[in-house]
Amino acid sequence: GRDGTLYVSFVTLKGRANAPNAVWISRSTDGGKTLSPPVETPLGPRSFQVRLTADPRTPDRIYLTWLAASELGLYRFAETGNPIRLIRSDDGGDTWSGAVTVSSTARQRVVAPSPAVGPDGELYVLHLDLGDDALDYEGGHRGQGGPPYDGTWQLVLARSTDRGGTWEESVVEDEVFPTERFVVFTPPTPSMAVDRDTGRLYATFQDGRSGDADVLLWSLAPDEDRWAGPVRVNDTPERDGTSQYMPQLAVAPGGR
Repeated sequence: GRDGTLYVSFVTLKGRANAPNAVWISRSTDGGKTLSPPVETPLGPRSFQVRLTADPRTPDRIYLTWLAASELGLYRFAETGNPIRLIRSDDGGDTWSGAVTVSSTARQRVVAPSPAVGPDGELYVLHLDLGDDALDYEGGHRGQGGPPYDGTWQLVLARSTDRGGTWEESVVEDEVFPTERFVVFTPPTPSMAVDRDTGRLYATFQDGRSGDADVLLWSLAPDEDRWAGPVRVNDTPERDGTSQYMPQLAVAPGGR
């Protein structure tokens, strides 16, 4: 956080299905040497893919994003339309705002929210829209190996300038090529970062358009409408049978 407080979120599981049952926050004011007793958040059961981010400008302001699931099945969500949601705390997690929906209702298979806060407090949530991918979302593979979904996904960014009150979307990449099957409860997650000096946005994810899993990077300059890229990050030969995946982003002072 802005004042150096470290926030840790985690999920506890319950039942034979090991389904998420509660989400907790713990804090440290001594650099992680000690942590406060965990406090339960109002997310409740079936809160998947929970992510926490702190506002770098405003002390004690933190956000939680998650996928709010309804009914569950074996390796699958039993229904489509499970939204990405968000809550905000302005006192370090003691109290929370009401939940708001981040993802568009037109997107029926969204997963893997990844939040970030910009230099002026603007809020971003990068996520995947799996489109028609029932193989993964609805567990058509029944947990078995095999080739990935043969269609494409979208990489989408939601943006709010009023602390999560309202949202607008931009499509980072219209055709993301899947590289593997996965259990939808724990999907591959894209990463994003913000240059806090300039406001430039960066997004990264794995993509199989060249035959193997490569790490691709996109960027969006301030006041631009279209994302630049993708740039292939790894320098391995194309189609060499190796996989590069699970990228994570950060921007250092000076833009590096």
